[in-house]
Amino acid sequence: SASLDYAHTLQQVARLAVPELADLCVLDVLEDGLVRRVATVHVRPDKAELLERLRRHYPPELDSPQPSAEVLRTGSCRLFPEVTDELLRAHTQNDDHMALVRAISLRSLLAVPLVARGNIVGILNLGITESDRRYGPADQELALELARRAAMAIDNARLYELSQSELTERRRAEEALRVSESRFRGLMEQSPLPVRIFAPDGRLVRVNRAWEELWGAALHQPVVNIFADPELKAQGVLPLLRRAFAGEAVELPILRHTPKVQSSGSPRWVRTFAYPLKDGNGTVREVVLLQEDVSARVVAEQRLQASEERLQLALEAARMNVWDWDAAADQIECSENTHALWGLHSGTSADFLEAVHPEDRDRLLATARTARVNGTPYECEYRIIDGEGRVRWKHSRGRFEIGPDGAPRRFIGVTIDITELREAQRAARACVLSTRSD
Repeated sequence: SASLDYAHTLQQVARLAVPELADLCVLDVLEDGLVRRVATVHVRPDKAELLERLRRHYPPELDSPQPSAEVLRTGSCRLFPEVTDELLRAHTQNDDHMALVRAISLRSLLAVPLVARGNIVGILNLGITESDRRYGPADQELALELARRAAMAIDNARLYELSQSELTERRRAEEALRVSESRFRGLMEQSPLPVRIFAPDGRLVRVNRAWEELWGAALHQPVVNIFADPELKAQGVLPLLRRAFAGEAVELPILRHTPKVQSSGSPRWVRTFAYPLKDGNGTVREVVLLQEDVSARVVAEQRLQASEERLQLALEAARMNVWDWDAAADQIECSENTHALWGLHSGTSADFLEAVHPEDRDRLLATARTARVNGTPYECEYRIIDGEGRVRWKHSRGRFEIGPDGAPRRFIGVTIDITELREAQRAARACVLSTRSD
């Protein structure tokens, strides 16, 4: 029973039982609800073929009438001191089955369960075929002891197999974890984006090279707990960070950060994503902060905004507006100051044409048509009626953008309010006429 290969061990048990306890020994085991025959020994080798035919044509099954199946179902021993024809008919499936058992010359039968830790793991069948000896209660006790040892061998072998399987699975899991951690470290170190990893209590535990290069600091340099960072507290983002530490992925607004190390350069604008790393139970084990240095973009946006503000001031000072007509959508978008000059700043071409003085519409359309057909710049002076009902003079210049099909795609230009100029010209002419009349 020292062997952990229980099929081999049970074969040895069967050989020990024959001929000391029986002329015939058959051992079956229960595996995943199915009965499997693992050992068959007979004192007469010439009957091995009969036993093989019996196994092949009438395999042990839990619902069969065979005594061994009854023992497996009930867990009780079955002792048949004398095997009669009546008994054979009751415990065989058909005449052929009965003839095979009779050919083996079974005269007395003892079937006992193999029980390990309260579970039936198999059955030990002992039979007398060659002598006049018959089984009795004393033989049953001896068979039970032999069955106990056989069951122990099966249980030990299965426990060993289970432990080996668990060990293999654990090693596989450890290797998978090692590979995963190696990939994670490689990904983190090779990432062009700065990464910081925090413990659930907010302590910084790891940074990557990109973070060190961005901030000119290293992990071993003094750092505060992220929840005690005065800059983050002043910026009001700690509630968002706490959501990440509670298990929710969050995105922080773009913030201006001042390096903690004096030599690391000027303040930077940083976009931050915070997401938790959880175990199989959903418990947050670490929190990753992935940062993106967007300083160049923020500076460019600030410069663009400043440029647009300067342009807007210039347009307002010159009483000028910029317009862009999308021909496919028939939508005109204008600079913000257009509303003050026209009474609207976006709409269709018909919306803007409606504001043009009725006496000037045909001339404006004809001028635009000529510029489109000839591919020449558009220039026209005309009047509009603004939102307050006042007549204003406008001077527009623009150019059509023609597509491959010859149709206009865009019409872009500027319009200057020349009302004051027109009024000055009219006043000058009136003055000249008045002087001449005098």
